[in-house]
Amino acid sequence: AYEAEFEGQVLDAASAIPDLLVLRIAGAGSDALADELARHAPPASPGQVQPLAPSMLLYTSGTTGGPKGAIFTPKACHFASSNFLSVSGLTAGDAQLC
Repeated sequence: AYEAEFEGQVLDAASAIPDLLVLRIAGAGSDALADELARHAPPASPGQVQPLAPSMLLYTSGTTGGPKGAIFTPKACHFASSNFLSVSGLTAGDAQLC
């Protein structure tokens, strides 16, 4: 039931954001996901990043309530990453699994 509700919320968001790409990859593993993302990714163009444009949509599992979505911008991702690095002590020689 949760999967259907989550899928409905994602599809609702996709209908409201014309450039949002929704990929359905069930049980495919990380290699298949990377291949699918590469197949749909637009060519990179340096200098086109808009710091306040929506760039990532993340959903919570709803641990303390119902599932919720959050839209992140490149600026928010940059600062979240910077904050994580400052408190975690990770260095260029470390590996992180997300």
